[in-house]
Amino acid sequence: MSLGQPKRLRRLALQGMMLAFLAACSQTGGGVLAGMSRSKAPTTARIANGRVTVAGPQGFCVQKSTRVSRGGGGFIALGQCASISGNPQDTTVANPALLSVSATPISDRAAASPAALQRYFSEGNGQGGVKSAELEGGVLFVRARDTSARRPNDLSNSYWRAMYSSNGYLISLTVSSLADSPITEATGRRLLADFVKAMQAANGQRENTGKGVLSVFNRLL
Repeated sequence: MSLGQPKRLRRLALQGMMLAFLAACSQTGGGVLAGMSRSKAPTTARIANGRVTVAGPQGFCVQKSTRVSRGGGGFIALGQCASISGNPQDTTVANPALLSVSATPISDRAAASPAALQRYFSEGNGQGGVKSAELEGGVLFVRARDTSARRPNDLSNSYWRAMYSSNGYLISLTVSSLADSPITEATGRRLLADFVKAMQAANGQRENTGKGVLSVFNRLL
């Protein structure tokens, strides 16, 4: 079974919810979500009909109002815990960023190895201005530049993405730099690696077969 609508899913999440959510990513915590709750922000959530557990790096929490579920897959965004909860005693981070998770069911009819996926992006395929595509331990790390008209002004055009298969899903993790507090390439890459570790720890042993991922890459980017 395939999701068939990741572009629309990402538009719903990134256009309809993003501007409100980005205010909560700032270090000051003065955005539209600040002050709504003095409790701690949630550090985990479930998407894709509960089959994928979402967890971020230290200091990042899930914003449950950004969750989208459709076609067996799902999407959710993460930001600085203290800014989401509005609680100054909640966790903060030195380098605010917008994180997101997308889970897409993998079709049994399609198959591609991680090495083939790396070649696919290294040859300039797909969308999003791919700058590099590196394979590490069954995870494809992509460095890219977003030049699309849909990108919110609050986001920098730089982003980092990791893709791997887990429990029958293609997991796509994205770290987007904020326009008013951009992060360096090294910081973004390190944050993405921490994101992958947190997600894999939350979901157990990962699959490294790469099944079905090539057929949905263009639609995810």
